[in-house]
Amino acid sequence: MHHSSQNVNIFNDPKNPRFPTEGFVRVKANAKINLYLDVVGKRADGYHELNTVMQSLDVCDDIEIMRATKAQHFQVQLTTNIPFLSTGKHNLIIKAATALLEHYQIKDQLHINLTKRIPIGAGLGGGSSNAAATIRGLATLFNLKPSPETLNHMAKNIGADVPFCLSGGTQMATGIGEILTPLPEAPDCYIVLVIPRIHIATPKIFSMLNAPNISSDIAIAADKKFKNFIKIYKSCDIYEISLQFYNIFSKITPKMHPIVLEYVKILINNGAMGACMSGTGPSVYGYYDSMLQAQRAYEKFLHKDVHVFLTKTTKREEWNS
Repeated sequence: MHHSSQNVNIFNDPKNPRFPTEGFVRVKANAKINLYLDVVGKRADGYHELNTVMQSLDVCDDIEIMRATKAQHFQVQLTTNIPFLSTGKHNLIIKAATALLEHYQIKDQLHINLTKRIPIGAGLGGGSSNAAATIRGLATLFNLKPSPETLNHMAKNIGADVPFCLSGGTQMATGIGEILTPLPEAPDCYIVLVIPRIHIATPKIFSMLNAPNISSDIAIAADKKFKNFIKIYKSCDIYEISLQFYNIFSKITPKMHPIVLEYVKILINNGAMGACMSGTGPSVYGYYDSMLQAQRAYEKFLHKDVHVFLTKTTKREEWNS
């Protein structure tokens, strides 16, 4: 269930509303949130070392991949329901498709259609998830069995969150986000996800952080705190987990956009067990044990200038085994 102004028709061809079963695949690209996000240091190459727990949600984009029926100017042609979204070589779907096709020396021409529901630039990993879903979809379409190493290498070269998005579920990530450890499945609950219509410049937020050098006492303390969160998460007590949500950027982003904190408060005041910001913002989420309370909280945002979703977590997929 979600509240959005766009209602989209995919492939506007009334003469042939059904797709061929061969040469066509449809894949979901799920959003993700950070249940825990800390920056533990800055490396010499300028990248930041992270401690994070990522969780995939039922909110998703749809990607359809089909073999092109007529000759195209480019090997991969991308169409989408979002008019202002670039469909050129910088789009992560094109990057992912190109990487996989080159790796396997596949010459087929493809048409990919993206139906976008995850708001862009919201800290929900939409672009990364689109890239991961494209890799999964192409592997299915061409019956490929890439090794986990090949997959991870390909995904990492596209973006830091792409390796997580390949399988989703609940995973702990360290390094620059590429060292993944699966965690137990999330306990069932209801999640209200709110995305204010604000653009957050991620590099600017990171630059305001003043990340310490990795070897410092701050990093050691941060590591201890992270291990404590993991321990609590593994207890699978949803109340305890919700109380421990943490995001280092919660003290930075709201300085520029106070509305973010205001929305966290609305979620808490409407019965959330815990609420937090995801990524560098502006998205915020609240966890609820009662469908009724989640529904009430969801309705509080329907008349605000936001995207709002009432959703749940998704399980990790071992899709390539």
